[in-house]
Amino acid sequence: DALKKLNMGMTDLLGLRLYVAAAIIESP
Repeated sequence: DALKKLNMGMTDLLGLRLYVAAAIIESP
């Protein structure tokens, strides 16, 4: 369960990083 929570945290962190990268790329 702890490992699952950690995995979810890593996924959220990666998703957030991708979202930020996309926002920077999309910004004029």
